[in-house]
Amino acid sequence: MVMINISHYIDEKVFENEGRWKGSEKVRDISLPEELVFTVDDKILNDINQAKAQFLKQASDLQIVVYPFTSFGKNLTKKKLLHPDTFIQLALQLAYYRLYG
Repeated sequence: MVMINISHYIDEKVFENEGRWKGSEKVRDISLPEELVFTVDDKILNDINQAKAQFLKQASDLQIVVYPFTSFGKNLTKKKLLHPDTFIQLALQLAYYRLYG
């Protein structure tokens, strides 16, 4: 819903200004990007290699299980006359309430 409001506002402003920028034409003087050079010793390189090896070992044994959520769905929201955006907002607010009280 926020994206819809932002898009609507932008469309209204573009239409109001006939598609022309009415703001400042001043361009800030920003320095060019510089390359960052990192100096690493053998200990850091060794730690990086160990981290890579540990990740590959753990990732190779990873199993992901996705259980279907069938407690409720589209039919329930239709039956209760809830718009999907309203339903998501309520879910987010409930999650926030349960986390932070």
